[in-house]
Amino acid sequence: MKTKDQIKVDIDNSKIVVDGRNYDATHVLIQGGHQLSGEINPSQVKLTIIFDDTPQVEPTMEEAMKVVANGSEFFIDVLGEKTKNEAETEEGYILSGDVVTIKFESDENGEDLLIKVPKVGALRTNKLYIDLEGEISSNIMIQPFIIGAISVRGPIKVKVQVSGDSIRVLREDYKTNNEEKKIVSESTAQNS
Repeated sequence: MKTKDQIKVDIDNSKIVVDGRNYDATHVLIQGGHQLSGEINPSQVKLTIIFDDTPQVEPTMEEAMKVVANGSEFFIDVLGEKTKNEAETEEGYILSGDVVTIKFESDENGEDLLIKVPKVGALRTNKLYIDLEGEISSNIMIQPFIIGAISVRGPIKVKVQVSGDSIRVLREDYKTNNEEKKIVSESTAQNS
């Protein structure tokens, strides 16, 4: 049995590309992706979402669209009730739960992002970097200002790393995987 290719959805502000098809929307809902990565700052949303199969693209109202995987459901834990703050580390926080939702919005001057982290509170930053895997739902409005929420359903563990003028929201094993790749690369270089 042949496995289907993964489908990439790119969001670059109001330009949305779904498997090579171009759309324009200032409000987008994502439902049923399995990986989300990218960057959000006070004036730009640049994300890539991976789906296992070609998602449906549905207009929902003027200037809004929905990108939906077949058989998926939309979920956002607005109050953070399904999230637990497991630990506070030197780098930030480790969250876990059935659903972890990170909310964000640009401030009134468009200079900072306010990141609302469940069980932690609000954090200000210039850039939010995201790399998550699991069942993804998101609701993002790009104009007149950036506001939205990104949820991942697990059970899952997520790192929230705070450093300088940026915040990174990563799957908990993100650093471990990169360190393993680095160690393999170093040992390969030494063996050469």
